[in-house]
Amino acid sequence: RSLLSAVAITLLWQRRAWRSERSLKQKLERNMHWLEAAQKAASMGYFAYDAGLREFSMSRMGRTIFGLPRDGRVPLRQWVELLHPLDKEQTLAIHGHTLEKRVALRTQYRIHRANDRQERWIEVWGEYSGGDSPKRARVTGTVQDITDRKRAEAQLERYRAALEAQVRVDPLTQVANRLALGE
Repeated sequence: RSLLSAVAITLLWQRRAWRSERSLKQKLERNMHWLEAAQKAASMGYFAYDAGLREFSMSRMGRTIFGLPRDGRVPLRQWVELLHPLDKEQTLAIHGHTLEKRVALRTQYRIHRANDRQERWIEVWGEYSGGDSPKRARVTGTVQDITDRKRAEAQLERYRAALEAQVRVDPLTQVANRLALGE
């Protein structure tokens, strides 16, 4: 009889643990779904770079920003191939500085997406972790597509330059005015 009671208590305990585990898994799935939706809305993804393995892990949105397939890790050499040729040297230097000096990372640069070779601007924020061991060094952070913002900034700069030119020219004679001559 005591053996039967012990078995019943054990089964009851296991059932309760199984229910708890199932509930936690459902909550995790809901939270992950929410996180993915928030990343998509913000055009922002997250990444982790493992210096020992020389590879990136990225969220779905991070992979979408870079135009990469949905699954798998991204080797360092593949990421380097995506960098815009005019930004490659400076971008590698900034990322290298973060790993060498163990400091935060904040930078903007252009890439050519893997799937369509479209030029995009991205902003990266990251934090170093892993202590003093180069093999355990990691940089984790966020990556955001800021192409629309960069285009808007360029358009505003063109408008500002055109407005400044108009301010320095007499509208009737199209000759430089007193402001332009004073400068």
